[in-house]
Amino acid sequence: MKAGIRHEYRLVLRLGQDDDYPSAVRSSWRFFYDVYKPGVVWADLKKVYADSVDLLSTYAKFVNGAPGFPFTVDLAGTPGMYCYQMGFTGAALPCAYHLLRGGNSHDKAMADAIIDFWVSSSYEGSDELPHTWYQPSMPADAGPGPHWGVMATERFWRDEPQNGQVFLRTLSEGHLAVLRAWDLERGHDDWLRWTRRFGDWLVQHQNADGSFYRKYDVSGKPLQMTTDNTSHAIPFLSALYRATGDDSYRKAAISAGNYAWDSIHNPACYVGGTPDNPNVTDKEAAQLALEGFLSLYDATKDAKWLDAAKRAADFVETWVYVWDVPMPDGDEAVAVFDRINTAGLSLVAAGHSYADCADASSAYAFDRLYRLTGDRHYRDMSLILLHNTKQFLDTDGSKGYAHPGLQVEGIGLSLLRGRGARVWLPWCTFAQIDSIPRMGAASDE
Repeated sequence: MKAGIRHEYRLVLRLGQDDDYPSAVRSSWRFFYDVYKPGVVWADLKKVYADSVDLLSTYAKFVNGAPGFPFTVDLAGTPGMYCYQMGFTGAALPCAYHLLRGGNSHDKAMADAIIDFWVSSSYEGSDELPHTWYQPSMPADAGPGPHWGVMATERFWRDEPQNGQVFLRTLSEGHLAVLRAWDLERGHDDWLRWTRRFGDWLVQHQNADGSFYRKYDVSGKPLQMTTDNTSHAIPFLSALYRATGDDSYRKAAISAGNYAWDSIHNPACYVGGTPDNPNVTDKEAAQLALEGFLSLYDATKDAKWLDAAKRAADFVETWVYVWDVPMPDGDEAVAVFDRINTAGLSLVAAGHSYADCADASSAYAFDRLYRLTGDRHYRDMSLILLHNTKQFLDTDGSKGYAHPGLQVEGIGLSLLRGRGARVWLPWCTFAQIDSIPRMGAASDE
């Protein structure tokens, strides 16, 4: 409040009745979406993709003989610890796929090396499941924290957080990325064998009801026996079926889908999508269910999976901001976000006020729903997720970041508006660019 400022408010109420909770979510959200009418802030997607691949190229390097990306880079361009996670926030293999797809010959060689490292090394000391997190070195001045007393020159598989704990999501994302890389560069039979090894393990260890557990150790022992995340394995199994023609993978995907239909789709319950935030309603659980159900529709052409995908998408988009949140005056730390229209950023999980660009990775799924259903609303949401999220990047250089592909991981949009983690993580780049080539999206149509 200050002199000369005029406050004006409009209260909009919607009264209605729907047949069930998912229908109420859909109709209420779409009503208020139309009230706000968020516009698309068009981005130069060709430049975004090129800048992002160049960012990966800039920071990929060998550390003690192991290739990968740093776990963080600050906005001044200084990398933090080099610490490799197969999927999830570290996104080593998903980012390697894009470095392979969009880079030059040097980049492709580095991407090959990263994938080769995981394929050749990740089963060290394990006959059942691969490790998912590798520590190639530890700074001598690391100080207190989750370093478990290692010396500066030690290398070890640290997993999540240690003792061989691996998550279904991280495993599935890493193996799907290698399968996509294999599809780009046929001839890497070892890459395909590596993905099949995990696929065969899933087929052999699927529960009788079609579910999978959330977390295992590398010996295959379940460590967290909740099954809310069964959908995480479905896109990988479906892709492995397409790559090999082996119907056992298709059957396993359908069985997992039937379990997800009963436990996730029917109650519209999307929980624990991220390894670090279990048993919490969140958008990423719904995003992964959306990808899984769409992959089952592709594999079967059964309309039930399209219905499930639509419900998941209807839930995903309710986490997206569709209005422009103003930044507080006089806070130099957040001034850079005054030029950003926050429509398109999305809340992380229930109970949070923190928002990020993770929903950008679902732009392709929303575009597919538009093409499959003709529902223009899905197209509108796809464009917002594809384009508006790119305002987080420094594509035009106006933010003064060390590289145009850098971005903050997220910001608060209620409490502590504009403040947040002022570092880039590899998952940010993967989320921002993965839909671009999948949509063939480099135009402003």
